Amino acid sequence: MGISQGPSLKTWFDEFEDLDYWELLAALYLAQDLSYTIKDILDFHLDNVFFFEGSAEDYAREEIDSSGLLDALPQYLQYYFDYKSYSRDLVLSGDISEWQDSVGNCYIVREA
Repeated sequence: MGISQGPSLKTWFDEFEDLDYWELLAALYLAQDLSYTIKDILDFHLDNVFFFEGSAEDYAREEIDSSGLLDALPQYLQYYFDYKSYSRDLVLSGDISEWQDSVGNCYIVREA
């Protein structure tokens, strides 16, 4: 792609300066990790990218706890659920991705 064929750096700043923190984070993720172009990012619905700040295991624990999935089990059986294995499976299956921003913050990313 030649310089004149795509959105310019001016477009980048004009379009992205009004983004909130999470939308900007989504734009950076799409550009850095998925190699989206500026045009692709502008066409993409940034609110379709969900971020969770923390580790994959933290995300898995939050997802299971908030869904109430284990609530039907007696408390002593709930302790047997392996959050670490579940989080590993979520990452390996591509349901979530682990991502680190340029300043070292760790996030779990899920696309809607």
